[in-house]
Amino acid sequence: MMTLRKKIFVFSGLIAGIIIVIFLLLFFLKDKPEVIDSNNNIIDQKDNTFPVVGKNGEAFQDIDTGIFYNTNVNLLADGVPKQDVTEQYLRQLASIFTERFNSYSNQNDNTHIQDALDMSTDKMEQWINTQIIPQSRDYEGVITEVFSTEMERLFDIRAVIKVQAKVTKKKRGSEEIEYKTGHVDLVEVVENQWLVDKFVWD
Repeated sequence: MMTLRKKIFVFSGLIAGIIIVIFLLLFFLKDKPEVIDSNNNIIDQKDNTFPVVGKNGEAFQDIDTGIFYNTNVNLLADGVPKQDVTEQYLRQLASIFTERFNSYSNQNDNTHIQDALDMSTDKMEQWINTQIIPQSRDYEGVITEVFSTEMERLFDIRAVIKVQAKVTKKKRGSEEIEYKTGHVDLVEVVENQWLVDKFVWD
């Protein structure tokens, strides 16, 4: 005969097993939320091996990038031309470089130089290394905030971005604000890897 302790142990095990089975059934059988594109197309998410094709064939998702494309034209699912994705990325890259490289002080150990080097070609690195700021106890600093970017030229592996920025210079309690326009040249050194090759202010 089973002792009371064994009966309690077996009963507890059965209850735990039933709970686990119920949980697994709910987890695997529940419906996944539908993904709807801008054209109200339902995106099928069941197959994660290949691009996910919409039930009406209007849109698919690139598994590598997560971007939804429209299959009947060369557009994203929301109607934006695919080349605009590259343009948006390059404009953002130019903005980040401008703000990081041109925001510094004479007390920051030239950390802005390293930030810029990480985003630059070998040729650009040589010029950046000549822009080291002498350090001093008397604080002087510059803060750059890009508020506008524009694609001026875009070729296969080269692009030129115009940036407009607010440049604030601080020195001994005084502050001077200047609005400047610059140009950032970018090159694609390998596929999908763009680096800054030139930077100038007007």
